[in-house]
This record gives sequence, structure tokens and C-alpha cells, in this order.
Amino acid sequence: MSAPKKGAYENAASDTDFRKKFDRAEYAQKASEREAKEKEESKARYEAKLAGKKYYAPLTGEETLTSARASRLDVSANVGKVTLMPAGAATGKRGRGAGFYCKECDLTFKDNLQWVEHENSMQHLRAIGQTGEVKRATVEEVRARIDLIWGRMEEERRGDVKTLGER
Repeated sequence: MSAPKKGAYENAASDTDFRKKFDRAEYAQKASEREAKEKEESKARYEAKLAGKKYYAPLTGEETLTSARASRLDVSANVGKVTLMPAGAATGKRGRGAGFYCKECDLTFKDNLQWVEHENSMQHLRAIGQTGEVKRATVEEVRARIDLIWGRMEEERRGDVKTLGER
């Protein structure tokens, strides 16, 4: 008999062990899981449409309760500023264009009312990882907040004291 054929690297010519082996059963299982998930989501979308509601993806559990903003929305910051935009920039709402831009949702709004409405919308809250539900305050928290605000008002009153000559 003749010797087995040798390849260029002194191993068998038909040796294909260097190729990645695919486990067909594993990939079939992944595909069936993905299809089941897509089917479930399409059913949820359909049911929401029948009910006349908008579909939102289910919560993952990593979201936080909606909280008050730490700072005020500064709508007047861009008044009087000139910004150069490329010719084809954001002809619709998607992408960065002229106007108010939300980087979390990648949307541009032409006026401040639309932008403020969007900032408070469920779509935006979901995009920034909040549930849209507000934590219910306890009586102690409310009293502490009232005391804090009352203290601020007292400080302002003390600072506004004027002499008779200043009046």
C-alpha cells in the first residue's frame, strides 16, 4: 500500500481540525428561543394595539423609580446662539439637527414645548432607565421637606431686612 498523502505542513491533506466546530443542536435551541421571544413580543404588540395602547418593552428589573430632576430644564440656554449644521442633518426627528436634542433617545425637536413634553414622556423615561412610577413619600419625608423649605424662606427674609434709609 502507498503511504497516506501528506499536506504542506506534514499532516494529512484532508485534516480540517483547525476549523471551528458548530454544535447544530445548540444553535437550533438558540434560534427556537429567539423565535419564541419574537413571537411573544409580537403577540404583546398586537394585544396592545387592540387595546388602543402603545407597546413598551417589558421592564428588566434594573430600572429605578422616577425621581425629580436635580436641576431645572434650561430652555433659554441656546437663545441667540448660532449653530452650524450640515446640509442633510436630521431632516426628520431622528438624529442631531437644528433644535433641541435628546441624546438618550437620539431625537431632535424644533420647539421647546415638544422637547419638554418628550423629557416627561414614558419613551424618554424608559430610555434613561426609569420606570415612570413615582416613589410614595412618607409623612416624615414630607415634614422634613417642609422644614427645609421653611428654613430657606426664613433665610431669605433675614437677608431682605432694609433700614429706614434704604426704604
